[in-house]
Amino acid sequence: MTEENKPAVEDIQKGPSKIEKAERVLNKVWCKIAKNHSPSVFVIGAQKGGTSSIYSYLIQHPEILGGIDKELHFFDRDDRYAKGKKWYETQFSKPPLGSTPKHFIDATPDYMYRADSIKRMAKHYPKAKLIMILREPVSRAYSSWNMYRDFKVTRKNLPQLVQTGYVTDRDNNMMDVLYGPDEFPSFDECVKLELQYIEEKSHFEEPSFIRRGFYIDQIKEVLKYYKRDQLLILGRRELRDDTVGTLNRILTFLKMPPSDWSNLDQTIKNARRYKKTIDPATKESLSQVYAKKNRELFDFLGKELW
Repeated sequence: MTEENKPAVEDIQKGPSKIEKAERVLNKVWCKIAKNHSPSVFVIGAQKGGTSSIYSYLIQHPEILGGIDKELHFFDRDDRYAKGKKWYETQFSKPPLGSTPKHFIDATPDYMYRADSIKRMAKHYPKAKLIMILREPVSRAYSSWNMYRDFKVTRKNLPQLVQTGYVTDRDNNMMDVLYGPDEFPSFDECVKLELQYIEEKSHFEEPSFIRRGFYIDQIKEVLKYYKRDQLLILGRRELRDDTVGTLNRILTFLKMPPSDWSNLDQTIKNARRYKKTIDPATKESLSQVYAKKNRELFDFLGKELW
C-alpha cells in the first residue's frame, strides 16, 4: 500500500497543548529582554509535508532550539520583514540553563513557495542550512485543501495571515476565491481554477494546492542563492519509516554527532482524517500533471521519494 493510499489520521487541526501555550507566553516575555539569537537552520517546506513533526523532533535535542513560534513567517510576510533582522532575532527562545545550543531553527513551510522568501533569507543568513521534507504531491494538495477548508468550517475567525495576505502590493485573492463564496469551493473547483492560472502564467499565488507540489522548480529557485550542500531534501515517507535514521541524517547535515533519540516523543503533529477521499479520476489526472516534474525531481535526487 502506497503512502497516499493509507488511511489518514483525524482531519481536524490539532492546536498547541495548554503547556505549549504557557511556554509560548513565557518565551515571548523572555525574548523581549534576553540576548538575541541568529537562526542557522531553516525548515522551508513543504506545506503539509511533515514540517511540524520534523520541528517537534529536532527541538527535543538539547543543542537545537526553536523560536516563540514554529512558523515565524519573517521572510515571506512583508509586514514582519519590515520589522527588520534585529526584531526577528528576538523571536528565538532562550537557551536552557547550563547548555550551549549549536543551532536555532525556524520552520516556516511557506518559505519554499512564496516569492522572494529565499532571496531575503540568503541576504541575511547566507551560510544557513536549509531542510525540505517532501510529500507525494497529489496527497499533499488534497491535505492542503482540507486544511484551508477547515479554517472556514471550524474557526470563528479566519487566521490573520489569510485575511491580510503576505505581500503588500498584491491582491489577496485567497480571500476572494476561497473565502468569499458562501461555501468553500470544492477541491475539483480549486484544481480547475489553478490549472487555468498555470496555463495563463497568472501572478496570483492562490490557490496554491497544485503549484506547491512542483518541487523541482522550487529547488532550482533555492539553488540560485544557496549551494547544494546547504540544502537537505527528505521524503515524508523516510521520516515515517525510519524516524531515528532520518533525524541522524539531519544531525550529520548539521555537523553534529548522531543521537539514539531514546526519549523522543513522537506524538503526531497537525494530523488529520479526511471526511471523504479524493475522487479517483481527479487523483489520476493530477498524477499526470505531476508526472514530468516528479521524474525530473527523482533524476535530480538520484532516487524516488514515493
